[in-house]
Amino acid sequence: LADLKVTFFLDDASEITLTADKGILNTDSNDIEVSGNVVVINREYKLLTEELNYAHDKRVLYSTAPVTISGPEAHLAADKI
Repeated sequence: LADLKVTFFLDDASEITLTADKGILNTDSNDIEVSGNVVVINREYKLLTEELNYAHDKRVLYSTAPVTISGPEAHLAADKI
């Protein structure tokens, strides 16, 4: 997939939007691997990285690349999450 945009709908009716240059969807597991200018936005917070994975069965986003998360109350930089 190229130039993708994915919206995750959470149980509390909020949404998470993910955009990236390219990605791979595993149709058997619904796991997603994205890379290139990855941006994840949830309400007031924004996550930036170059690579990100979504494990559908666990409902978890994770990355082995450097990540920054910023919002009105916090700024976090990490080697991975």
